[in-house]
Amino acid sequence: PEERDFKYKDQLEGELAVAFGGRVAEEIVFNRISTGASNDIKQATDLAQQMVRTWGMSEALGPLSYAKGEEQVFLGREIAQHRDYSEETANKIDAEISRLISDAYGQAKKVLEEHLDLLHALADMLLEQETVLGKELDELIFSVNPDIDLPKRPDDTPEEEEAAVFADEPAAEA
Repeated sequence: PEERDFKYKDQLEGELAVAFGGRVAEEIVFNRISTGASNDIKQATDLAQQMVRTWGMSEALGPLSYAKGEEQVFLGREIAQHRDYSEETANKIDAEISRLISDAYGQAKKVLEEHLDLLHALADMLLEQETVLGKELDELIFSVNPDIDLPKRPDDTPEEEEAAVFADEPAAEA
């Protein structure tokens, strides 16, 4: 399938929420947090910054880019660049990034609290087999909550399902 080099705002907001799944699960299940989600938090923060500063995905700030020259890195530190906006705008940018992160965290927490039984079932399955992908995850979800309405996966086309069936069959002897 052809990959798109763009994403919609709602897709990116979903990615932000997914990034906080591990941290939120720790908080809900163990009532404590660890350093385990540090990379997810960094990636989510970077994504939220891009949404606001580069892609103009902030209703409060409008469709403007505030990322001029900030992608340059020297010896692990950002080079100080002249910025073309005020301290007030910088504060609004920070507030928008923080709001995106907070909303995503809240969404992850809401979903996991509503589906705590599924969280535990998935954790048990992961302890048994280390990875759970695609249809296995769908089957687990349906076994715990048969009424759930899952979005269609991009790889659920009839041609690919048929190919997958044939891939599982033993090779014919020549």
